[in-house]
Amino acid sequence: MPKITDKREGMANQLLMRGHASMMEILTASFGEWPPRGLKINPNVLHEQRVELKPLLEEICGRGNYVGKPEIELNKAECEKYNGLHSTMGHEAVHILQGNNSYGGRGSMIKGMVYMLFGMDKPASNIIMKKLTSRKEGGLCEAFTRVANASGLDKWREEISYIRQGTEVQARIHQIMIEGYPRWGKMPANSDEFYAAMQNAGLKLPPEIEQRLESLPVNSSAYGFLACAKGRCVKVPDIQVISDSLADSGKNIFWNKTLPALYADLIEMYGDVQGAKRFGLGANLKSEVAQKNAPVAKQTTPSPS
Repeated sequence: MPKITDKREGMANQLLMRGHASMMEILTASFGEWPPRGLKINPNVLHEQRVELKPLLEEICGRGNYVGKPEIELNKAECEKYNGLHSTMGHEAVHILQGNNSYGGRGSMIKGMVYMLFGMDKPASNIIMKKLTSRKEGGLCEAFTRVANASGLDKWREEISYIRQGTEVQARIHQIMIEGYPRWGKMPANSDEFYAAMQNAGLKLPPEIEQRLESLPVNSSAYGFLACAKGRCVKVPDIQVISDSLADSGKNIFWNKTLPALYADLIEMYGDVQGAKRFGLGANLKSEVAQKNAPVAKQTTPSPS
């Protein structure tokens, strides 16, 4: 049995062996602690929702069920080949948070069926992606389709169609952030820090944003992210392929509007209720921060340490 050197992997392994966890425990396993430094998490957001955790025999890292009773299935061996068990568990947990924080929430089987069949109660991340990538804003979705069709490969067409969803981009941002968190020692709390973190993670930013980072004032907190060793998150290529598939105008929208909005929405789901305002986005694009939509269950087993 390989030696586990990352305490977050130890946490995730214990949770999987137990067979259930609170959302708080899963988020703690993502970062190694809670709350993550750099953010202003409302202490009243307890993330007590119970999530069932099950082993998965298929040769994929994991998958989740977000309709009705929240459930995550994980293939430990497959996860260890990539970013680790804690990373995949965190990815699937973000999808559960997205459902909880969707318009009206998706707490029941009936609501889930309505969501799937009619597209109602959409997660805010999908609404952000649609609003900021519409034809009016520059037609990024059309660009995705055009690039996918031009490839002539069914697999590529399916893949880019899948990862372009706001829910999937947002879950990958979470994985990129938790991969970098031990290096940075904090989470990005403003636009400059966010761009610096994404560049440090290995993403190629548009030239104007790279120039912005090169001309930061000497006292900018973003330097703390730029000075760290480069990251290796396996989800970086997914975000990069979306960016690379766009014309310059599309990249401008994607980087200046869409990604910051998705990140701000993500940290608000963590419990940082001022996230969108600190990114200059005004009120969150959700109808409300809907933590109250999440069913809760008192956790009696202490979090692993």
